[in-house]
Amino acid sequence: MKIATWNVNSLKVRLQHVMDWLRATGADCLCLQELKLEEASFPTDAFLDAGYHSVVLGQKTYNGVAILSRTPLTDLTNNIRRSTTSTSG
Repeated sequence: MKIATWNVNSLKVRLQHVMDWLRATGADCLCLQELKLEEASFPTDAFLDAGYHSVVLGQKTYNGVAILSRTPLTDLTNNIRRSTTSTSG
């Protein structure tokens, strides 16, 4: 299984690079950081056409992450909250 991560620093700018890389490597899972776009602008259909399911948590001008996977992603948790209980002494 091939799992990779990529700080794309704007998916709009690098979408074709990501698509080319996925085709060339056949990665099973790709984690993207710094999408710099909101969920509504995420190219879900383009990734589906390339054989990848996606889960995205975007932000307008900075940050944003996505996971692309050849198999559908299940049992997901978004916006994990910080625990108020300390486990350290």
